[in-house]
Amino acid sequence: MSSTSIPGPTGRAYWNEAWDGYPEARKRLLQSLADNQIKNVVSLGGDVHMNVAAYLRPAPNDPNSPLVASEFVTTSVTSRGMGEKAVAIVRDNNPDLLHIRADERGYSFISVTPSHVRCDFRTTAMPAGSEAGFKTQASFIVEKGNPAAKPI
Repeated sequence: MSSTSIPGPTGRAYWNEAWDGYPEARKRLLQSLADNQIKNVVSLGGDVHMNVAAYLRPAPNDPNSPLVASEFVTTSVTSRGMGEKAVAIVRDNNPDLLHIRADERGYSFISVTPSHVRCDFRTTAMPAGSEAGFKTQASFIVEKGNPAAKPI
């Protein structure tokens, strides 16, 4: 749901098969969370070949727009992600992205308790072969009553 758009010659460029391609629908959904004071929302996603932890606002990347939820997106297990130069452009142009990495493969371990949601991005640089070993790339927590994901 978080924005990964970048500046282009005629405005912001984006992948139109993601939520950036449906900005009004995203805005209505997230504004509905704000208007109805719906708390403790965490969006989970995948299939974008990178790990992402992000803030969600009705107006993406606008610090004047209310923070209503956080998002965790898991990478692919084997498919390659975009290169570091492209990731850096996305990261630099979307301040609501807390974490974005496309250089390693893996999965996300999500734990949900009454007090929080925790995401551990578990990754390997070598997804195939006997030398594959997993490590925790990054961990985040969203505490009950606070929509902001925090690194731990």
